[in-house]
Amino acid sequence: MYKDNMKYFSTLMMLFIGCLATNAQAPGGVSNPLIWKKTGSSNDSITLKGTGLTFIGVGRVSDSDTEQTLWSVGSSTNTSFIQTTARTANLKKSAFMNYSNDTLPELRMYSYSNATQVSKGQKLYIGRANDKSLPVNNLETPFNEYVVYDRALSVPERNRVESAIALRHGLTLRHSYLNSDGTIIWNYVRQKAYTNHIGGIIADATSDLNRLEGYSAETAGFIRVRKSQLNDGQSLIWGDDNKALRFANNKSRGKWMQRTWKVQATNMDGATVSISADSKDLQQFRALAEGESYYLAVDPTGNVDFQPRNVKYYKAEVTSDDSIRFADVAVSGNSAWTLRAEKDMFTTINVDASGNNGGVLDILITGGTAPFANLLKKENSIIYNETSNDTLVTVSSLAEGRYQLTTTDKSGIQDTKEFDITATGIKEVVIGNGDAADGIISNITAGPNPTDDGYVSVGIELSEASPMTLALFTSGGAMVSSKSFPKDNYLYTKVYLPNEGVYLLNVECGKSSKTIKLVRK
Repeated sequence: MYKDNMKYFSTLMMLFIGCLATNAQAPGGVSNPLIWKKTGSSNDSITLKGTGLTFIGVGRVSDSDTEQTLWSVGSSTNTSFIQTTARTANLKKSAFMNYSNDTLPELRMYSYSNATQVSKGQKLYIGRANDKSLPVNNLETPFNEYVVYDRALSVPERNRVESAIALRHGLTLRHSYLNSDGTIIWNYVRQKAYTNHIGGIIADATSDLNRLEGYSAETAGFIRVRKSQLNDGQSLIWGDDNKALRFANNKSRGKWMQRTWKVQATNMDGATVSISADSKDLQQFRALAEGESYYLAVDPTGNVDFQPRNVKYYKAEVTSDDSIRFADVAVSGNSAWTLRAEKDMFTTINVDASGNNGGVLDILITGGTAPFANLLKKENSIIYNETSNDTLVTVSSLAEGRYQLTTTDKSGIQDTKEFDITATGIKEVVIGNGDAADGIISNITAGPNPTDDGYVSVGIELSEASPMTLALFTSGGAMVSSKSFPKDNYLYTKVYLPNEGVYLLNVECGKSSKTIKLVRK
């Protein structure tokens, strides 16, 4: 009886231990890492037990001109294998693989996997190589996080580990993101055009992820998303199309941001989030005109066309700082987001010309006070003139031609749209920027000016995209420096004044130029 009880007890303990092993934390749910560190260290050494090796780590490299050691394999005096910020090298075989010279973000992921490397019994050194004859430096900044396996991970395993670590640090990957049970929570193939500045919020206990505030660690990531609580298995991932963080205005659509975000939600039905951004990150000096506010436009269909029958608007909260904040934004599985700048009442319009009886105009009214009067004219002839409490109005059987729509609310606030209807639908009427006082140069800012340390941040906004050249001269006319920039309508850069005194910065954009005075105290 005693033996039977002990056997039963032993069986229960084995099952219990098995359950603990099954539910043990590991990045991406990929079990048995040799080491997994979520706080940085550049001095670790690990004895390798297998014949393969996988290393995945996130580090901050601010000096791209200095080659630094990420990790090395060898003994206390010799190095057989090494990965640096510039290359991977098998020193036994004199085999090297150099990385591309593409511009990389300061915070980046390094990933390596090899199934055949004979490393059993050797040591893996993090951030250093013991062979002092190698022309590389030790890693200057410890890894934010890294994980090591003594085997080569399969592609799905590697993707899961990379996904978990990337989401913790706000990094963009060039493959789908998966959670620890293998569910695709960001589909790279479907969202390829929007795989820029990836951020996410996620609860994944196996990967030790409970990220309630998500953002991209890259420059120009712009938005942050917050939620006070997430249940295990919930996630919301987003990326953008990498277009400019500036607003474009036309007479038919209104004033919309050029950049659009796509969202992929998992197990988030009925959830709401808050979204914030810093208006100083906009590539535009005066994004809002007098009386305008920021609105978040959400297209729950994911079609990225923000049609009147689908789009939902959230007005930004009024704040005293530079933060743009949207509260209680409803989440759907595959939404599209963008920003709009409008007054307290505005319209969203679209024309469907696919039928045989002329164009069908949809008018969505946002803000204002009912009733609303809608007056539609075609080349000075009144086509439609009705007043109602409806915020969604449809006008049918419209022929091709130029139209003007004026919507007026109860208090007399008006919104006007001008557009052309063609055989394919609505044709937008772009508002021309015209020539500024200095040609296409709309605005230049420089600060601090005067400067104490010699560095001045310069921002330049153009009314149309153009290559730019910045030339710095002393007050006596001697050139100090000159740099050219590719075609764009916005530039933010730093200029260095080497000595105390007065300098002249000349900005050339096509046939336009402007000179400003800079001072170093």
